[in-house]
Amino acid sequence: LVRGDSQQRRRVPRDRAMVTPASAGGTPRELAPFIKRADEIQAHNSLMAYYCRLQAVELGMAAPPERRPHRVLASLIANLEATKPKAGLVDPATDFAVCRQFALSVYARADRNDVRVGTSNAPPTRTQVEAFSAAGTFLAALDQSTFAGLCDEDLRARREYAEWRAWDLATAMHAGRQPSPVNGHGHGHGGGS
Repeated sequence: LVRGDSQQRRRVPRDRAMVTPASAGGTPRELAPFIKRADEIQAHNSLMAYYCRLQAVELGMAAPPERRPHRVLASLIANLEATKPKAGLVDPATDFAVCRQFALSVYARADRNDVRVGTSNAPPTRTQVEAFSAAGTFLAALDQSTFAGLCDEDLRARREYAEWRAWDLATAMHAGRQPSPVNGHGHGHGGGS
């Protein structure tokens, strides 16, 4: 295997060469949910889509230089620049409030549906998993440097619950069992705001 630029090439032993998502041309696992959700909601909520992509860029840039997904980041940055004029950016506090309201509405919808389905003892569905997964991703997008100090513990707790609930529902669905009971709604976080 050969690594390096065209001016300086050196041989890298096969056992030391690493295939990372960035070198393989794929999207790193940490960034994929933000990119997926941004693409899904671009037409409906361009502001939230913008901040999902911005969170993906922040996460990608936080990776060690040799593991950064350079192509993915370049694509995301180009997309951010292209969508910025139509995203409706105002200022961080206002943008946070709008995105927070959206994320909490997705969370509340997932939670209400979970409680409704849970009381009927119906098996978990992919729709339930996706609803909590989306809520968790949108809530995670609120916890970025642009919104420094605005994301509180309640939002973080809701995000953790949504991520756990998506995992629990998916695991139950694949195992053919009922998911863990939730004792009401959303670990005490069933409200919308």
